[in-house]
Amino acid sequence: MEVIETVVQTLTLIVGVVAIGLGVLQYKRNVQLQTFSEFTHRYDDIITSLPASFGAKLFTVDEKLFDDPAAVRAAHRYFNLCSEEFYLHSKKYVDNKIWDQWKREIEKNVNSPFFERHKETILLNQSDYPDFANFLQSLRKT
Repeated sequence: MEVIETVVQTLTLIVGVVAIGLGVLQYKRNVQLQTFSEFTHRYDDIITSLPASFGAKLFTVDEKLFDDPAAVRAAHRYFNLCSEEFYLHSKKYVDNKIWDQWKREIEKNVNSPFFERHKETILLNQSDYPDFANFLQSLRKT
């Protein structure tokens, strides 16, 4: 009888531990999905704040629009958003697949003529977070 009780208790414990583990994994996935969704929403807000003449683009606009105040503000907001993404990834709150997608986009934008034109002020704006400023510099291809 004691053997049966011990086996039942052990199985109950194992099932409980597995259930907790699965719950933690599901919670982590949900948090990552919420994070991705929130950052996508914020990116969309940045893009939609641009004048209609920009279309859905920021870093590939015509040179005539490089000094448009709305574009410069949007670029600063974009790189502030990127610095938060960088920080969350460095703390392992964002998985590598999502980060790789974001990083490719950051790399493309940091090598754009628009960024080249405004890099001093953008990097100065990130001077309080030198790890991110260094990351941006490391992505530069020039």
